[in-house]
Amino acid sequence: MNWVSTSKRIAKGTRSGEVLQRVFVHIGMSKAGSSAIQQTLVDNERTLCEAGISYPRSGRRGIAHYKINEDIRHRQSVDRVKEALEEAANCNTAVLSCEGFWLFDEPEVDMLAHALAGYDIRVVLYLRRPKDYLPSSYRQGVKQTGRTHTCEEYIAGVKAEDRMNYPRLLERWAQYFPLRVRSYEAVKQGIEKDFMQAIEAPIDDIDLRRRMVNLTPSDGALYLMLQANRYLPASVSKYIRRAILRSGRRFDFMPAIDDEPIRQYGKEVVERWDLDVMRKYLSNEDLDWLLT
Repeated sequence: MNWVSTSKRIAKGTRSGEVLQRVFVHIGMSKAGSSAIQQTLVDNERTLCEAGISYPRSGRRGIAHYKINEDIRHRQSVDRVKEALEEAANCNTAVLSCEGFWLFDEPEVDMLAHALAGYDIRVVLYLRRPKDYLPSSYRQGVKQTGRTHTCEEYIAGVKAEDRMNYPRLLERWAQYFPLRVRSYEAVKQGIEKDFMQAIEAPIDDIDLRRRMVNLTPSDGALYLMLQANRYLPASVSKYIRRAILRSGRRFDFMPAIDDEPIRQYGKEVVERWDLDVMRKYLSNEDLDWLLT
């Protein structure tokens, strides 16, 4: 895959790091292998460091740079970006990764561009087929944040955010940075290797064994979580969600949530895409995966 850009507004500046020259920014999207990529980065920190690649701990919560995401989105601050770059100053390359980055609006992308001014920046993005992404995202919200929405309410929120307008998303980021875009469906069985190739890591030395992270609960377990979210206090429902996940039980005797309206909306979204824009950033094979 080639790096594609329509950059006209990349901020100019002076690098602060004496050695650090290149920064890869993995922007997601969510439910598209981000946790697997981040876990691989963490598991191979020493090997990557020996190869001159830093996955800075500054700005991370757990395995991803959630603190950087929160600072830019909610505090209009890039202090943690600068801290991460300083931590990586003795390496040739730094990697920043958070699946929340893909939701940045244009002023937030602009803010990040200025914080990274002077470096050779490359942005990596994995797009997931909407009809599969949306139900998965809905389930993630039930499991992780205590979502209580009906499917119709969830769809209304997605529409309000214009979250599935992939052409607009691509154009927004490509104004500032070169992009490498892949379909998640095309590489999901080997997404860790694909990402390591993108950041020019020493593939032969990287441990690419798949770790089971951020698993989606079964239909029955999800139904129980949703009912707890809707009818119990937040502190109690949070405890129940954790207990259900720890138990590992599927609860197959419970009914499944009918998320067909969400899947149908995902199919409709694709029909409204500007495919000329999509073709600028994705190969025909990757685009076919998103359209099927």
